[in-house]
Amino acid sequence: MFFAQILKYYSLHFYIDFSHWTGILHNIVTTGKPTNLSVEFMVPGGLNYFSIHFVPFMYVLAVPFKLWPYSETLMIMNYLIMASSIIPLYKLATFCHKDKDTRFGLFMAALLLWYPTFQYTTLYEFEVLRFSIPIILWMLYFWEKKNTVLYFIFTLLAALVREEVGLTIIMFGVYVFLFEKKRLIGGTTILIGLSTFIIITQIVMPFFRTESNYEYVAVSSFSALGKTPIEVVKTFISQPLKVLSTIFQPIKATNAFMLFLPLLFISLLSPKILICILANFGILLLSSSVTHFSYMMYYLSPSIPFIFYAFMKA
Repeated sequence: MFFAQILKYYSLHFYIDFSHWTGILHNIVTTGKPTNLSVEFMVPGGLNYFSIHFVPFMYVLAVPFKLWPYSETLMIMNYLIMASSIIPLYKLATFCHKDKDTRFGLFMAALLLWYPTFQYTTLYEFEVLRFSIPIILWMLYFWEKKNTVLYFIFTLLAALVREEVGLTIIMFGVYVFLFEKKRLIGGTTILIGLSTFIIITQIVMPFFRTESNYEYVAVSSFSALGKTPIEVVKTFISQPLKVLSTIFQPIKATNAFMLFLPLLFISLLSPKILICILANFGILLLSSSVTHFSYMMYYLSPSIPFIFYAFMKA
């Protein structure tokens, strides 16, 4: 009975999630707006999906969907985009190798395809956040190549994948500023991440809301610490043990362990680079939902490129 209930839950959950995206694409193609009534039923005030998550890349995906308006189109695009991650990773790994050995690039590409979190993320129905993986890998490649123009283009594209990715971009800017000593590039990267995050979350997303009492879709997962950022900060100060008990849970530690295990923990030898994952990790560790920090889910997607980057830099 227990396993039957789990199967029923996940089957229903995945089906509903997938239907959201096909519905949104259909409405973009027919009306030009990313709306879906099924989302509105679940999150009142969220008829326009941009009020829930800001994912402008759905308009890019709407082009092939208009040509072939079927659910299979969404699946094919998902796998093609995710598989494309090996291209920037191959180029990045080859360039970072001291002998520019292409075999190391091939090894890293194969390692990514084998990496369990990458596989689970790709196979989980559909979500745009996962596309931060190939875009951030391109950003890192152009950073290493010192191609400033393309680096900043992909920095901006990464920040526009979904609203929270801007926080990860901020942390990479901090890394560049503090450890690479590139003050101008690092400061500009921080500015891009910070400005996009603030503009999207404080101006753009509220603009698309249809109800004044609308709450961010994931706010309930952080309600134990506070309903606003200020309340969360107060909880950090007044109830540090409560915060620590939320972060340091055995199940979360196990999921973190599983993120680094396939790479034999080699990434941990580059702690400076791993500061780039602190924003993504930190937010998810504060969530009361274990699902948010699961190594089998897409929520950790912005961290995966930096875990591999740290591996090849170790």
